[in-house]
Amino acid sequence: MPIADIDQIADLAKSCRFSQFTESIKTLLKQAQLDQIHSSINEFVKSSKDLGQNDLAQGLSHYLRRDFTAAVDCFLQAAEKLSEDQLPLTDSLYSKAFVQAQLSLDRRRRPATESAYRLFRQNLTALSQLNPGLAEQIRASSWPEEFVVVNYWNGLHLYNLTDQKLWLLNEQARQGVINHRKSRKPIALGGILSGQEAGFCLDHQYHGQLGTKRAHYLFEPDLSKLRAQLHLRDFSSFLLSKELMIFAGDSIEQQIDEVFGTLLYDIPNLIIDAQDMMREHCQRIKAILQNTDSKAQMLDYYASEEFKGRQKAIARGEIQPRIFIITSRWTTFLKHCAADFYNAFERRGCKCHMYIEENDVQITLYVSYLKILIEFKPDAVMLFSHCRPSAKYFPQELPIIGYMQDKCCDIWDLPDEDLRGHVSEQDLLVCLQTDFEEYFRQRRIPVGQTFVMPIPADEEMFYPLEDDDGLREKYGCDISYVKHGHADTDKLLEQWLKRSKVTNKSDPLQIMFMNFLLDIYEEIISDLSRPWDEREMHRRADEQIAQYVNPGSYHNLHRNVTRFAEMVLPACHRRYYMEGLSESRMSFRLYGGQWSEDRFFGKYAAGPVERGAELNAVYNFSKINLHLQPYITMHQRLAECGLAGGFMMVADLPEEQDRSPARRYFEPGKEIVFFSSKEELVEKCRYYLEHEDERRLIAANMHRRALQEQTTEAGARMILDKWRKLL
Repeated sequence: MPIADIDQIADLAKSCRFSQFTESIKTLLKQAQLDQIHSSINEFVKSSKDLGQNDLAQGLSHYLRRDFTAAVDCFLQAAEKLSEDQLPLTDSLYSKAFVQAQLSLDRRRRPATESAYRLFRQNLTALSQLNPGLAEQIRASSWPEEFVVVNYWNGLHLYNLTDQKLWLLNEQARQGVINHRKSRKPIALGGILSGQEAGFCLDHQYHGQLGTKRAHYLFEPDLSKLRAQLHLRDFSSFLLSKELMIFAGDSIEQQIDEVFGTLLYDIPNLIIDAQDMMREHCQRIKAILQNTDSKAQMLDYYASEEFKGRQKAIARGEIQPRIFIITSRWTTFLKHCAADFYNAFERRGCKCHMYIEENDVQITLYVSYLKILIEFKPDAVMLFSHCRPSAKYFPQELPIIGYMQDKCCDIWDLPDEDLRGHVSEQDLLVCLQTDFEEYFRQRRIPVGQTFVMPIPADEEMFYPLEDDDGLREKYGCDISYVKHGHADTDKLLEQWLKRSKVTNKSDPLQIMFMNFLLDIYEEIISDLSRPWDEREMHRRADEQIAQYVNPGSYHNLHRNVTRFAEMVLPACHRRYYMEGLSESRMSFRLYGGQWSEDRFFGKYAAGPVERGAELNAVYNFSKINLHLQPYITMHQRLAECGLAGGFMMVADLPEEQDRSPARRYFEPGKEIVFFSSKEELVEKCRYYLEHEDERRLIAANMHRRALQEQTTEAGARMILDKWRKLL
């Protein structure tokens, strides 16, 4: 019999024995045989090896002897030792004794008192940073006399003295939150309810891809009840992150106007309790978020002669455009790229407005864009990795510049062979890779609306440092690689299969597709030195699976192949070269999040570096910087490293596989150094570590070239020149 099964049987036996003991105590209580109860408890404790159950029994004994302090101590110890499913139920002898023992103590001697005051102070401090007026009102409010705070199995709860009842989580609320756990739509609480619901919501927070979360709104007109709520748990971090927003007192309507007037928070999708009160509040929120007059005003402007006149003046170079830049806080690389271009456009005389979420719970609403369009009146919108099909809420007359850096947006999901109906004639598609441009041209996007441009870097952020700079001591090393992620390919595959939902064992086609991907993965792992091309995976998918897929799902089949390739191939590529360095006992550092979790290379993890001074120092003071990518040899890190004056070595790719060749931008052997195998990587690392003069000369050449061609200002100029020709 497996050990796990034996343990389960033993646990069940202990549970049954304790239940029998408890029933015997109940019988003795009915007979008022206190001496016999204490004798039974002593015998049980002597024979039992379960320390948590022993503490429960002894706590009950102390309670019956009216030694309430000792009873509470025993129950608290039991709570620490027992698992959640072992804790007594609400109507059990032990729960009742635990609560009543606390109530029998002077308030200052109750274990919950000190904890509750500390939590209240923490919560009020956080709230005062967000809404000082409300925090002061709560501080001045009186404590509700009908309530006391008690510890209930390591959680603080309200006990209603009038009803002689412990307030517990509402079951209907519990089920509503559980059913809503996969939704990012906000939840509203109509009052503190039992005091447990807000915490339960936050404990079951939505965790979306890349860090998105759900907002929770607590509406409580009674400040004294809210005061009680803030004594029950630490809400401070949730308040500061806006995961919990409080609307309270007699100024709830004003607070609603202030919060939802930002147009950054959505109307609640789930309302828990106080339906009548919440109906009025939701109507107010809805009125704020649905301003139909603004839409008409916006459409009138973009159809006006004023806007057309500005476009003509921009085309003639008489004025610089107003550019609305949109990015997301959850994609680190894209938000940095957007910020770089914001600065570059501004330096060229353009007026820019950038939209990015301020926290993890804000939701992009059409009305928030609408407000910016009316007030800022942009001449163009710039999106990153997105274009018009992802932004259908913008009028057709307003040009969109899409910097296409990956295949994650809606345009790649369109099955149309002719995409001209999905973009306007003034839209510009800036392509990171040559195959992106080929794709658009094959689908009849005119030549003048696309061009290839590798991602440049900000010359004011990346620049050479003096040799005696203070950051050298921290970031000086032989070899470094900077990449958020890791190279644990098995773990990445498991995560991808789970997230992509291709593990449905009841669907034969899903099983076939999953086995197809697993077979390819095993083939890749068996020979990591082989350069794989995503196109080969698509060809195999056509040969092995396409015949079983209906025409409507054919496009999705290849989208999943692409996503699989983009997730797994880079990790396999990194793993191959990291193995070479590790096997040769080279000294190297891996900068970025998650490397410490890598079972292969965690010992080389050097932690994340902030983009800016820290990353610039890495490029400056690493003797060798590496670029490892299975699709492109030209990458933003080459531009950053070049501007910083660093030395860069790049993993080479076959010509037909390289979608953005670095050779077009830097001369091999003179400005950068290529390697094609892990053996060559080790050999060239050793060579250039020993030949400092050659290394410094190549780095200086790369720096000069990067300053001429790879700055964000040069990129901004090129985008504007190309776009003006479309107006």
